[in-house]
Amino acid sequence: MLDKLRFEVATRKHAEDIEKFLADQFGKTEPIGVSLNIAKGPYKQHKANQINAYVSTLEHRQKRLLGSNAKVFKLDILCVHREYMGRGLGKQLTERAIQTAQAEGCDWVATAATACASQGIFTKRGFQVFYEIPYSVFRENGNVVFQNLHDSCQGGKFMALRLSS
Repeated sequence: MLDKLRFEVATRKHAEDIEKFLADQFGKTEPIGVSLNIAKGPYKQHKANQINAYVSTLEHRQKRLLGSNAKVFKLDILCVHREYMGRGLGKQLTERAIQTAQAEGCDWVATAATACASQGIFTKRGFQVFYEIPYSVFRENGNVVFQNLHDSCQGGKFMALRLSS
């Protein structure tokens, strides 16, 4: 099955397909599910702004940690259709992303990993955790923004893999 895998770098033309896929995979009850309309406008949905703020918080020290002149390949989302989970597709997608980054002469592959499955894949591949922000401390008006997540993940991690010395 992996030999038939097609790998493409997502562009704006893929936005609608990506949105549909994520909606199908995450449903409407999960935080990302209600935020998928961000592609339709400048973050009109409140939940989209919350997700954006969290991910931006995870990523905000990237230049300081990886180097202001470093060429960084940003791995934004790693997701596998639930019918195909457990078959090594997430690992293969990560490997392909790393190969693409190497071919482009990148110094690092960086990601804001927010799910337990992707965090596990990145850890096994040798990504370093630079820091973690527990979901319990990310609050708006005193209220925890992300709770009771489907995978019981406790926080997001800024992770990176060094490709060159």
